[in-house]
Amino acid sequence: DSARVINVGLFENQRKATALKIMPNPVYRQARLQFNAEKATSAELTIFDLHGKLILSQSIDVNQGDNEVLIETDQHFEQSGLYSVQITGKEVYFYGKMLLLE
Repeated sequence: DSARVINVGLFENQRKATALKIMPNPVYRQARLQFNAEKATSAELTIFDLHGKLILSQSIDVNQGDNEVLIETDQHFEQSGLYSVQITGKEVYFYGKMLLLE
């Protein structure tokens, strides 16, 4: 038997991922996500823990140019740790890692 490779859209987006600026990092109470988009669009902000558990998912509006999203960590996170942060949409894909310290 030979294995077939199926190309999934998510993997294509990951190749085009742009770094997401997260400040401060490590994060204590509030995270500031900064990114620059070529086009205005709607997107989904998702944050996962290291086990792949979804911690936060929210729709955001992305403006053309500089963008900033604030996250109050005490409202969404139960413990310190490393988290994967993604902003995905039809026209955008940003990715970063955030270290949360309580």
